[in-house]
Amino acid sequence: MGARDPAIDAMIAAMLEARERPIFVSAVRALDRTLMSGFYAIPVFNAQEQWIARWNRIERPLATALTGYLPETWWQRPQRNPSDPVK
Repeated sequence: MGARDPAIDAMIAAMLEARERPIFVSAVRALDRTLMSGFYAIPVFNAQEQWIARWNRIERPLATALTGYLPETWWQRPQRNPSDPVK
């Protein structure tokens, strides 16, 4: 499995070509931002469990379907207004 994205390829190339630490760090941070902006699945067909990594702002139904997690039924938690009382 791979990520086919010219931006990712460019950031990896910049990391490999970097000869000074500040340039390398900038390339690594740019790669991190590029990867974080994408959505990737890593298929694991022989695992008995289903592993999911998600941001802490993503919510999901309390009950899991018999077929496993269904990310298409998840939602992003609304931003809390600072003036609202805490529940």
